[in-house]
Amino acid sequence: FCEKPIATDLKETVEAINACNAAGVKLMTALQRRFDPNFKRVKQALDQGEVGGVVQVKLCSRDPAPPPFEYVQGGGGLFKDMAVHDL
Repeated sequence: FCEKPIATDLKETVEAINACNAAGVKLMTALQRRFDPNFKRVKQALDQGEVGGVVQVKLCSRDPAPPPFEYVQGGGGLFKDMAVHDL
């Protein structure tokens, strides 16, 4: 489980992938929303046929406060930290 981004350049990304392959473990980019109760509930409703055919889903979620500057700076900056959610 790796906090996003996996790395800030291609060389480090490939190194991380190779290290996980060598160790026989999966590499998963952390996207915590996938495990949030509300998102699980939406998936459950879809899986159980509680709603009809889905044409479009629009979501809006925000953290309660901005992350500390040191966190954003270490992750490659605000664009790299946040753009993964929309790209």
